[in-house]
Amino acid sequence: MNLNKTHFVTLEILLREGDVYDCQLIDMEHAKFLTFIQPVFELLPKLLKQSRIMKHLPNKFLNEPWEFKDRLEPMVTNDTKVECGSYSLAFIEHLITMTTIQPPQTLLCDNIAGRMQWIWAAGIVSRSLEP
Repeated sequence: MNLNKTHFVTLEILLREGDVYDCQLIDMEHAKFLTFIQPVFELLPKLLKQSRIMKHLPNKFLNEPWEFKDRLEPMVTNDTKVECGSYSLAFIEHLITMTTIQPPQTLLCDNIAGRMQWIWAAGIVSRSLEP
């Protein structure tokens, strides 16, 4: 999820709870963050109700906005904290594959983020990625 066109966060929704993984926790005030994330928790129940694919869930879950618990930390990041998009994608891969993610101090995450940036750059240069 891109917040304010300047910061990416990973939003994990487990259909009964939501977790946000943010590599720049200290850079955004909690109240400001909630103004960005609240529309997601209001819109998703409505979309799920309209789609009728989740009609087995309790009515409360589909008729009321979801509650936001908290941002999880520590999220992997680098020293400059400017590669939030790359790290969000690396963390999504971790969530999907259920692999162990290395502590923020290791080079593994920096290597993953660096490789993702080269893939994006190649895609943009070759015009295979649409903005």
